[in-house]
Amino acid sequence: MARNLYRWCAAALCASLLVTAACAPQEELLPEDEYQVNEVIPGAQQDEPEPVVVPEQEDRLAPVEYDMYKLGYFAKERIAPDEALYKAVFDAVQEQKTEMDISAFGADSEAVEKVAQALEDCYEFGYFTGLELGEDGKTLSILYEGDLEQGKQDRDAFRAKVSEILQVVAGQERPAASAVMELYHYLCANITLDTESGETYSGALHGLLDGRTDALGFAQLMRYLLDQMGVEVHITFGEDIKDVWNTVKIDGEYFHLDAAREAEADAGQAYKYFGLSDKEFLKRAAAASWSSGKAEGVTYETPAATGNRFTPLQGYNIIAVDFAGERYYTIDTSGEGTPIAAYDLRTHEKGTVYTAQAANLAFYKGLLYFSDTADGLKLKSLEPESETVAAVADLEVTRLLCKADGVYAYDDVRGEETIIKPE
Repeated sequence: MARNLYRWCAAALCASLLVTAACAPQEELLPEDEYQVNEVIPGAQQDEPEPVVVPEQEDRLAPVEYDMYKLGYFAKERIAPDEALYKAVFDAVQEQKTEMDISAFGADSEAVEKVAQALEDCYEFGYFTGLELGEDGKTLSILYEGDLEQGKQDRDAFRAKVSEILQVVAGQERPAASAVMELYHYLCANITLDTESGETYSGALHGLLDGRTDALGFAQLMRYLLDQMGVEVHITFGEDIKDVWNTVKIDGEYFHLDAAREAEADAGQAYKYFGLSDKEFLKRAAAASWSSGKAEGVTYETPAATGNRFTPLQGYNIIAVDFAGERYYTIDTSGEGTPIAAYDLRTHEKGTVYTAQAANLAFYKGLLYFSDTADGLKLKSLEPESETVAAVADLEVTRLLCKADGVYAYDDVRGEETIIKPE
């Protein structure tokens, strides 16, 4: 797919395509730098907290293996290409053929256009730019750009990375909600939001290969990977098309996920932009209305997001999640000190409150890492079941981050970074 085919330019989206969000804002939108979760802002209307509703039944995902031909929700339901033709052209693009005979499919220009639109979402094909049906109605020209040999290498590297991520987040049967949450964390912690280079790091391909991409790239990656996992997902964009995020169906309800904003603000340390309802999203984003689909193609009304089951997560500045154990940990500030507290990932019920005092948290391979406020912010580990605390390194830590290859400990005062890689 050519990156320039999927650019989100404001001129491409006319006002008539915009759909006003299901719930209109009831209070003045606050700039992101003025908004803090759980902070009482003088003069601002404070909503009464609503009881959190957790579905009685939860969707479970079967183990997932990467399927390069798989059509996701948007392609199947909104574009609906002829699947036999799509697969044949997919193979031709993969082999970098420049021409093929499609007379056996009886396809017209509309059918070819649908296949072209579906192929645009095969982000591994960074060299693909489009299809042209010849005047004879049977000869299909396939257009490319750039260094095709490098394009092959990028394609293979992209697929290898996708397979690696799927093995981590969906390699075994598990609840869909925690799988989506872990994927969100993975992208936020391991990919940097690029806001300065323009199109240099635009799109999903750059996100996985360079560890850096724009808001569109985050949204594309969420959709591509959730499509592989069989989770209904949409790319959603605000009226100026600069804000791009995802709307995802989890356990029968829709929620907004803004991985780009999360990566920029919290880098995987929190979930302030995960699982938002329409009402919650309006408080955090500049967009007052939005649509889903493609800004330069098929657009449609975004499903209404009304659930609040993830709302408790948004109230914490630091969260460390044990996805296998279905628990999350945060810093309890309800009483004296800063003890670590455990919560049920599904119900948010409070569990063990540990004696360890922490300023930062990260969970990695069965251990909870924290900076000990009772010992000069020294890096330590906590084994949750036995409550055993151990010194890890003689470091003063101001920030912790769990990434794919270990725990990153930062001393932002001295500008130092240390990577802890447990066996």
